[in-house]
Amino acid sequence: MIIDRAGFGGFNMGMSMHNGATPDGKRIVGLWTDADRHGHGYLLEHGNFTSFDVPDSLSTAAWDVNARREIVGVYTDADRKVHGFLVDADWQFTPIDVPDAPAPRTLGINSRGDVVGSYVSGGITRGYIGRRTDE
Repeated sequence: MIIDRAGFGGFNMGMSMHNGATPDGKRIVGLWTDADRHGHGYLLEHGNFTSFDVPDSLSTAAWDVNARREIVGVYTDADRKVHGFLVDADWQFTPIDVPDAPAPRTLGINSRGDVVGSYVSGGITRGYIGRRTDE
């Protein structure tokens, strides 16, 4: 998909929202909803629009991206449970769950690959930090 001043040629997009971008603005991620009201994530990079879904998910929303093109966000699985995710530059998806935290949402990623997010427990919104350990 190529985006120009005329918009999304031949693309029927219901609703969309930019959520995150790299500091240089070369990559933008967000979510869009199709005509059937299914949510999808997207990556906008060098004028190219790439829609994606976490495999076997009911909905996907991308929330942030770093310079390594690692994208984080939220998805709903087939059992309607919410999880965070990370997808790398090779489109390998990794779920992000927090022990004893229902419905974690992964909302940000830094240049090192550390992630931040939130979940609600006992009526209180709590935050979490996930530190990258593979480097």
